[in-house]
Amino acid sequence: MKNGNLVFSNARVKSLESSLITEEKMTRMIHAANLEEGVKILYECGYAGGTTLERAEDYPALLEEELKRVTAFFRETMISSSGMDAFLLEEDYLSAKIFMKKKYMRDASDSGDLPPEGNISHDTLKECIFNDNYSSLPKFIAEALHLIDELFANGRRSPRYIDTYLDKAMYKDIHARISKGKNKTIIEYFKAKTDLTNIATALRVKKIGNASLLKDNYIEGGSYSLGFLESLIEESNDSIAERLKYSDYRDIAEASFGDYAKSGSLVRFEAMSESYLMKIFRRDKGDIFSVAPIIGFFVAKRTEIRTARLILTALKNNVGRDAVKERLREFYV
Repeated sequence: MKNGNLVFSNARVKSLESSLITEEKMTRMIHAANLEEGVKILYECGYAGGTTLERAEDYPALLEEELKRVTAFFRETMISSSGMDAFLLEEDYLSAKIFMKKKYMRDASDSGDLPPEGNISHDTLKECIFNDNYSSLPKFIAEALHLIDELFANGRRSPRYIDTYLDKAMYKDIHARISKGKNKTIIEYFKAKTDLTNIATALRVKKIGNASLLKDNYIEGGSYSLGFLESLIEESNDSIAERLKYSDYRDIAEASFGDYAKSGSLVRFEAMSESYLMKIFRRDKGDIFSVAPIIGFFVAKRTEIRTARLILTALKNNVGRDAVKERLREFYV
């Protein structure tokens, strides 16, 4: 998209914001009597262009179609060199993980669990990965795929390596792209996402009791050094919260570390982290001369779809409402 169309695209986003599921409707979905009633709320919100299902149990197809729609809209409105393409790298790298795992399982069939296409088409990724030829792929993903091939060739054949090295490459890719765009809001978002991901990794490593895993999974580009995070896992839970007291994430730490101390659960931490990240773009959603409203809507919609999936899965499996509520994120509108 050309830069001159930015105001027009933001006007479209403003209109689309009215389709986001409100807190009132999300609450109705949580307290729905059954799965069918929960799915009806998605119909009310025009999910998948008004498509209806023969069976409520097929709700994942509705959610996947809605995700494809919003991703296609985001791709259509992208401005070159703005850093917006970094928000589609999650799709690229997740698709690469799926294809690599299928390659090493010797399964070249199409996969129904692929995310929407990001910056790279599924066909291109699949062809490159199954032909062991990464020359046409971007630098960071190509380097990670080569490294994984070497590990598997040397007998280190664990799916964990696929996840770990592609995740690390994704964040390198993200930070390289956003540094070129120099958009302060985008840089703030991904720096915070890197920090919160690293903190969550440190807490998981602490729970497992294997400090060596932290180095393998540490992501560069955030505020915290590997040394700082290594020191955190040696602290008590109360001390960790105290050390984060003067950081940007103090509210998250204060509100969620009690749950972590009692049960080792990061559910509340993850929910509050996602809400924190969404607030970064919600703050600038009225700036029609920036890409923030477009990105904010895209981030909010992806969060909404994940939340809807969580609620409907809970309804299907008769999970208690309280367990769902603690996983809820804040609302964009």
